[in-house]
Amino acid sequence: MELSRIFLSSLLTSNLPLFSDFGSPHAACLSLKSRLQLENTTVIDVSYVPGGSRVATLGTCDPIAHVSAPICRVQFFTNTSNTSVVHAEAWLPDQWYGRFLAQGNGGLGGCIFYDHLDYGSSMHFATVASNNGHDGYSGTPFLNHPEVINDFAYRAIHVEAVIGKQIVEAYYGRPHAKSYYLGCSTGGRQGTQAALKYPDDFDGILAGAPATDFNHLIHWSYMLGQHIGAPHPESSPAFIPSELWRVVAAEVMRQCDAIDGVRDGIVTEPDLCDFRPETLLCGRASRSRCLTEPQVEALRRIYSPLYGDNSEVIYPRYDPGAESEAIPFGPFSGEIGDLFKVCAMCSSSRPLNRH
Repeated sequence: MELSRIFLSSLLTSNLPLFSDFGSPHAACLSLKSRLQLENTTVIDVSYVPGGSRVATLGTCDPIAHVSAPICRVQFFTNTSNTSVVHAEAWLPDQWYGRFLAQGNGGLGGCIFYDHLDYGSSMHFATVASNNGHDGYSGTPFLNHPEVINDFAYRAIHVEAVIGKQIVEAYYGRPHAKSYYLGCSTGGRQGTQAALKYPDDFDGILAGAPATDFNHLIHWSYMLGQHIGAPHPESSPAFIPSELWRVVAAEVMRQCDAIDGVRDGIVTEPDLCDFRPETLLCGRASRSRCLTEPQVEALRRIYSPLYGDNSEVIYPRYDPGAESEAIPFGPFSGEIGDLFKVCAMCSSSRPLNRH
């Protein structure tokens, strides 16, 4: 009986019109800032933004964002410690169906993904995203700031969930019905951390391509760069230019496409693919369609697991079938270098080519 009463009460509440106390979303938005009482949080600005608008952004990333659906935009920051702060935004659509969505980041993760905010709010989710505790994709903010690292590692998404839900309830006059998280790569890692550390934050988590075991992943990425000649790949005999990566991709497909019994242009079973790069070794073939011995050796290393000093596996190999992602490898990414210099060597200026 009690359960039925609670269900009926929640059903009736969910069908009440939004903004009934204010007359319109615009009026509710204009009064929101004065109604917010958020712990350790400062509301920078609250503004009503019509659909089809373009707005200036926070931080050091994309300066302009597109707003598809009409929203109440809340910009705020939360002090997570005496030495760290998370900047975030909540985009609250006029047409809201009771769903809350927190968004993740990518790479070293210091940019609010405004296109993701726009996507979520245009799909009628009250959507929140943050800068993950620092601005930009440089690793410099991590130097001697462990609390900033904690924000990056796990805490920023918890801030999105806790503060974001309070903003949602204050604006719409009722709490969310369901809460979700969406992120890929670093965002996927953030999603798994949210599930482990704060299992009550979300009803559902979509963690795409999670960059878990992050330190070993970065180590592997750095070694991969070295295999193809970083930090000066263009002058290295092991460097594989983009046009030859396409040749490699075609050979991987030739060798491994049919492992699953179907030739469909997809390597469905990469774990079963024992790719032999020596088939591309230059002989009589045109050198524009074949590889030198140093290039073949680089591929052998790339398609082999990374081992430590005691033969323990540090990170799995590069999966055959993902060669289109290898084409941009080129010069070694400064983002990975930043993480090594700042987090491992406690310096923002030491060169990496000796390590």
